[in-house]
Amino acid sequence: MDRSHKKLISMGVLGSDGHAVLPVPDNVDLVEYPIVDVSVQEFNGSPEHSGKSVVRGAFAST
Repeated sequence: MDRSHKKLISMGVLGSDGHAVLPVPDNVDLVEYPIVDVSVQEFNGSPEHSGKSVVRGAFAST
């Protein structure tokens, strides 16, 4: 998610156990998209944010 919270990139879906490995694609600039947001979504194929975030935080600077 960008700092304005308007541009999002869907990274994938958690498994039924609540875990997943979701690598950040090489073409994603973490300066432009520094925020991670995990949301509860309907499993309907829509990448639109549901508005139901369960956790949100920034990537740590390296």
